[in-house]
Amino acid sequence: MAGQLIRRGARIWLVRAYLGTDSQTGKREYLNKTVHGSKKDAETVLNQTLSARDRGEIAAGASRATIDVLLSDWLLDYEINGKDLAWAKVVVNKHLKPAFGETAISKLNSDHISRYIAERRADGVANATVNNELALLRRSLNLGKKTRPPKVLIAPPISKLAANNVRAGFFERPDFLSLREALPEELKPLVTLACHAGMRRGELLGYVGSRLT
Repeated sequence: MAGQLIRRGARIWLVRAYLGTDSQTGKREYLNKTVHGSKKDAETVLNQTLSARDRGEIAAGASRATIDVLLSDWLLDYEINGKDLAWAKVVVNKHLKPAFGETAISKLNSDHISRYIAERRADGVANATVNNELALLRRSLNLGKKTRPPKVLIAPPISKLAANNVRAGFFERPDFLSLREALPEELKPLVTLACHAGMRRGELLGYVGSRLT
């Protein structure tokens, strides 16, 4: 059976599309969607889902993947493209993976995002820093949508917080490069990490200390 429509109430339908057999578990897998509307609306969603499956845009096994996989994929993509990886690894490994890593991609929702924001703000982290961290999560989700078959089918919206914590004393990039060039070699990686990760002095020193113990 390729697909099925199940009435759940007045103008509420469960659309159930067969994706195939998971190669690792051997189980038949289905994609379930709730549609609010007429039976014709539900049939349209079913046909669209089956067409996406036939084009290879949806595949069995995708529901088992976790956010950890997406974040690792994004770090690899970042490295392949020759970008500075040190700061990204700090944010991903210290903050994003502990908070989201074990969550199934298909289960990620707005409540997970809200809890992360609340916990980071409770730790005294500025809105701008939280925005930077969540931007990495957003990019990993977008990258997952582009894979074939896609690892991400639906992702919750991740809005930016109001960043009113503007502080004086920031360098423009040319000024930063000049400063870094004038520093001793052993300090250059530390300053580069601080710049890209947006880490405060205490957080930065705490991270470095943890790596040395």
